[in-house]
Amino acid sequence: MKEIWQLAISPGVLPATLLLIPILLYWIIGALGVFNLDLDGVDPSSMDANGDGVTDHHDGVFANVMGGMTRLVNAQDIPLMVILTLITLFLWSSLMISHFLFAAIAPSWLLAVASLVASVVLTRLTTIPLRPFFLALKKDSENHVPVVGRSGVVRTHELTDSHGQIEVPDPMGPMLLNARVKPGVAPLRKGDEVIVFEFDSSRSIYYVKSL
Repeated sequence: MKEIWQLAISPGVLPATLLLIPILLYWIIGALGVFNLDLDGVDPSSMDANGDGVTDHHDGVFANVMGGMTRLVNAQDIPLMVILTLITLFLWSSLMISHFLFAAIAPSWLLAVASLVASVVLTRLTTIPLRPFFLALKKDSENHVPVVGRSGVVRTHELTDSHGQIEVPDPMGPMLLNARVKPGVAPLRKGDEVIVFEFDSSRSIYYVKSL
């Protein structure tokens, strides 16, 4: 165990070890319900618009590169934090293994590059069998029973115009839904009763207001 710890905090592996800390905190805090765990994938088309319909050449190139990267690791169908978690875990594991085996014969920068490539490849291979699950989950959320007009309770620490979740009672079991208030509306707190008045099908987001 001591050897593993020493290797984890060695100069070549330490950056990846530090990256694991916010990833771990995200899942712990999210599991406690302080904020919602976003299950939406990245929409590559959202990266190429400036809001006025005009796209700069450099922005277009950047959007194409980012779109290609998201497709490479299936981030358009898999939640972004799942992707980041997998990449970080694989990067850390690859660095640990490569430094343990090859630190004496290969420079650190080469091991870092090789580990990064390996983490991306492994993330893609891992997310391939996960895609059907998240696609089915997304489809199920789009084809659920009607919710607009029903009441529920805020389940996250707060519910704002950018994040939050509510719980809506149902005979088949409570439904946990991603929800927002309209921009400019004061945030709601955990336990507040709300009513659902609108559904944004493009984002699978419900808009609510306080009861």
